[in-house]
Amino acid sequence: MQKTGRRPAVGGGLERVVAFTPHSLLSSPLSPPLLGEVLLGDFAAHGFSIVDDHTTADAIVVNTCAFVEDAKAESLDAILQAAALKAGGEGGGAAQRVIVTGCLAQRYAGELAASLPEADLVVGFEGYAGLPAALRASLGGVAAPPGAAALATPPPRVSVGSPTVPFRGEAVRHRLTPRHTAYLRVAEGCSHKCTFCAIPSFR
Repeated sequence: MQKTGRRPAVGGGLERVVAFTPHSLLSSPLSPPLLGEVLLGDFAAHGFSIVDDHTTADAIVVNTCAFVEDAKAESLDAILQAAALKAGGEGGGAAQRVIVTGCLAQRYAGELAASLPEADLVVGFEGYAGLPAALRASLGGVAAPPGAAALATPPPRVSVGSPTVPFRGEAVRHRLTPRHTAYLRVAEGCSHKCTFCAIPSFR
């Protein structure tokens, strides 16, 4: 996608733009892109613009995977690549925030926060619904559009909560696929405790 300039938002401020790194898609078929689409749908509903070009984004969301060891390592690399795109960084990007979501954030939030200061927000499953408001408060400087949730103070850097959250509808989302295809959830992992798989320990 070509680089896009900043566009006026409702209220005369600057619109915030979000880029998404669906890293779990590359690592595990059990980490469905539906999650990323629902997250992006939340951002869009709260007045954020979604872009494919990470160098133009105010914030980059890295959706991680902890399915197997290789997926963990690749997720960490993805976080560092996103951090390199921060304003003033070697990647030449404009990002002000890097947000880490997904299974790695849920399972290793404390370790991630301690070892990766580049991650500005580490958000577990329970915090997904409030992520747009948390990002807007963290960025500061732009009022929430009418009807969007807002936080009075910046959110905590680490927000994890329970790994077991109620199911939410997935019909409203920002599609990552071509118009003629769509992802459909048929399962949410499984309960078999295979030695190579971490999912049953926190699903």
